[in-house]
Amino acid sequence: WKKIGALYKETGEKTKALSAYDSSAHYYSLGKDSSNLRSLLQDIGDVYYNDKQYQKSFHYYFKWHQLNIATKNKSDIVNSSYWLAWAAYDLKLIDTSKYYFNYCLNTAKDIGDKANQMYANLGLGSVAYKEYAYEEGEKYFNTALEIAIAEKNKKQEANGYKIKANAYATKLD
Repeated sequence: WKKIGALYKETGEKTKALSAYDSSAHYYSLGKDSSNLRSLLQDIGDVYYNDKQYQKSFHYYFKWHQLNIATKNKSDIVNSSYWLAWAAYDLKLIDTSKYYFNYCLNTAKDIGDKANQMYANLGLGSVAYKEYAYEEGEKYFNTALEIAIAEKNKKQEANGYKIKANAYATKLD
């Protein structure tokens, strides 16, 4: 069912994807398969997030995050806290967004995950700009770009400039 849901998700058929995911969740729960259930909750959250239904995406990302914490898998915790932060950001829950971006950043530092350190800094920069704390935002953006440059990852560097530009556009509104 999960693979069928993934196919529907890729083709943009949200309702069919969610129906297949729901069936899959039922069987994963019955079988106490938390590994696949965690992945499934992320997929469901992604469907809602891409559909701009941020409250529902936050709900599923939060369930995913709770399971990740229970399993103590720091790599998964980094990912779920990152997506919780963006869902909160889009819900205009700025303090919650900042909390989860910091959680992501600190956990990424613990495990040496440079890519997610960069992404968390970009998120924190966006949050700072949303709060009109432009100097603070610049510090986060610059830290993110320094990481991308040090890692010699041009794609991440370009993405960093793109996110910084989007945040900068809020100064023009």
